[in-house]
Amino acid sequence: MSILTSPDCYRPASGGLRGWLADKAFAAAPFVMGVMRRWAPIAGAGSTWIVTRYDDVLEVFATDAAFGAPYRENLNVITGSEPFFLGMGDSPEYRAQLDAMQAVVRPGDLPRLGQEAEDRARALVEASDGTVEVVSEGHWKLFTP
Repeated sequence: MSILTSPDCYRPASGGLRGWLADKAFAAAPFVMGVMRRWAPIAGAGSTWIVTRYDDVLEVFATDAAFGAPYRENLNVITGSEPFFLGMGDSPEYRAQLDAMQAVVRPGDLPRLGQEAEDRARALVEASDGTVEVVSEGHWKLFTP
């Protein structure tokens, strides 16, 4: 199995009641989203919102000033707070870094690079004796499946 070709996630599904509830929630999602598109196309509270209509989703993706990059905190841990384009809003610095990355990595390289990253990750996890350090909420923590 390859994450490049498989719809499955590496994280195993939850079992028991939690798994059953998750299965029911995912099965109901198309119906719920249809109802939301009709009666509450934009719904949420605080900093969490659900946007269900195509044009609204495009507007969210195109409005970096209002909808920031969610990866910034975790990337700051990895990069020592040095700016990295995946954690930036649309700015001249972001565009410069993106252009530099696109000049080095061509679209045709992505399948090979993805496979190499997957192979390397698999080897690291297999060598980890069941415990892996991951970045979460701006700090490192141990993850044991």
